[in-house]
Amino acid sequence: MSDNFYFVAPEQIEGAHLSLDQDESRHLCAVLRKSVGDIFWAVDGLGKAYECQLLKAEKSEPAEARIIQTVREFGEPRFRLTLAVAIPKKDKFEWIIEKATELGVVSVVPLLTSRTVMTAKSVKPERCRKIVLSAMKQCRRSRMLHVHEPVAFDMVLRQTVGSDLKLVAHEKAGSTSMLDCLSEIRGNAPATGMLCIGPEGGFSEEEIELATGRDYRIAGLGRRRLRTETAAILASGLVLAEMGELSSTGHARPAG
Repeated sequence: MSDNFYFVAPEQIEGAHLSLDQDESRHLCAVLRKSVGDIFWAVDGLGKAYECQLLKAEKSEPAEARIIQTVREFGEPRFRLTLAVAIPKKDKFEWIIEKATELGVVSVVPLLTSRTVMTAKSVKPERCRKIVLSAMKQCRRSRMLHVHEPVAFDMVLRQTVGSDLKLVAHEKAGSTSMLDCLSEIRGNAPATGMLCIGPEGGFSEEEIELATGRDYRIAGLGRRRLRTETAAILASGLVLAEMGELSSTGHARPAG
C-alpha cells in the first residue's frame, strides 16, 4: 500500500472514476512524479478509502483515476471516543487535534470552563480543518476528526447522557486512577466514550460535583501535575489502548 494518502471530495467522484483537486494533483504528479498506470490511495473524509489507478497525470491539470476498490471505515476505530478539552493557550489546541486524529479519537469538543483562559474565538474552524485533513492523510484514516464549536462544560454534561463510558481527568481524584477506572469496565465492551480534560487550573469543585451528578467517573493521571495538552493525549491513549484500538489489528472493512 502507498505511504501517501490523498483527499478526494465526494463531489469529485463519479461512478468508478475520480479526480483530485489542484493541490493534491500537484503533489501526486509533480512532487512524487506518479505517472499513468501508477496506483495510489485516496480518502473522502467520510469513511471511505479508494485504491486508484492513474489515468491522467499532467503536472498542470487535475489528476484523474479509476477506482479499483473501495474500503469502508479504513483505519477507523470501533470504539468511538470524544475528547472534550478546555481550550489551552496559543497553538496547543491545534497540536491536540492533530495528535487526537493520529490516535483514533473521532471528535474533539473545545471546552469553556470556569477557569478557561482562552475564548471561543481562539478556535479557528478553517485552520482546524486543514490540520485535521493533513493528519488524517498522514495517519491513513478515512474519516476526518470532527471539531465541534466551543461549548460550556455544563452543556457537555447534559448532552452526553447516552455515552457508555464517561470520564473526567482531575488531579484531586484521590486514589482512583484512570487505569483503575478502565480496568473496572473490562469485558463490558462499551461502544462510545466521553473524556473530559480541564484547563491548567483544573476543574472547579462545582464542576466536579456537576460531573459526578451526571454519572461521570473522576480519575487521576498520576502524581505529577500535567499540562492540558499532555493530559489530553495521555488520557486518550490510555482509553483507546484499553478499548483495543492501539493494537496492530486493523479495522478496515471491504465495501459491500
